[in-house]
Amino acid sequence: MEMALAAVASPTGSNCGNQLQHVLSERKRPEKLNDSFKALKTVLPPAPKKDKASILIRARDYVNTLKSRLSELEERNRTLVELQHQCDDGGERDDVSDEQIEVDINRAAAAAAEETSQEFHLKIVVRSGCNAMDAVVGILECLKELGDVRLANMDTGSRATTLALQMKTSRCDDKFLKESVIKSVKGVMQSKIETA
Repeated sequence: MEMALAAVASPTGSNCGNQLQHVLSERKRPEKLNDSFKALKTVLPPAPKKDKASILIRARDYVNTLKSRLSELEERNRTLVELQHQCDDGGERDDVSDEQIEVDINRAAAAAAEETSQEFHLKIVVRSGCNAMDAVVGILECLKELGDVRLANMDTGSRATTLALQMKTSRCDDKFLKESVIKSVKGVMQSKIETA
């Protein structure tokens, strides 16, 4: 009986080693957690609260924000790829619609009564996924045939190209000028689609 009690009272060598290992790993666990929280805090945007619960809440919110931003960017990428394919193969858009072209014409104040040509300010908005510079060059070449044209401003965005032009022409009818401009723009865009 005494031997049995002595065996229970003095643990074996391997049992003692396991208990010691367990105690050491339990002491290191909070240290590892603190290191993980410090690393997580460094990748998050700065905030006044530094406690662990706040760090976890901020991490969750930040991950959700990144997920929504990722889905927005994927949607934008799909849209741009579709526009590029439409411009490249031209199979889906073989005609240029009126919704893609917007033309505003304003007559400039008359400089002299004896002048036969009038000055106009044109604003042309072209909504197309094709190369904006090619379209601008083609539009300017077409409008040169109608009169003296000068590019005042150009803005090429991801969805539209906006041109501000000044034009002198002897054809003073606004309606005719607008129709001619739209026809010129459609012709340029159509040729760009066909050659793509």
